[in-house]
Amino acid sequence: WGEGATRCRAVSRPVGQIRGARMGRVAFRLREVVYTISPNETSVLSGLFKDWAYTMGKKVRNNVGDISFCVVPLVATVWYCQDFKEKEKLAHRY
Repeated sequence: WGEGATRCRAVSRPVGQIRGARMGRVAFRLREVVYTISPNETSVLSGLFKDWAYTMGKKVRNNVGDISFCVVPLVATVWYCQDFKEKEKLAHRY
């Protein structure tokens, strides 16, 4: 072992570090805060449904490009399938 060496393992930890915790993490107690609305206070929810039709219309108008990229392929696929089935029904006639 060499001169002055001891057989016990000395572990150096920074002051305040908890055993099993990773570096940079400090263990602390969590505090729970609960925010609630009084059941008597109904005016808070009125803003959710105020001008609902206008808000939905505005969202649809702003996303027309996105909607077309989703709706057009779906409609085209359905249209193709219906046309294919109709042609299959008429194919035996010729």
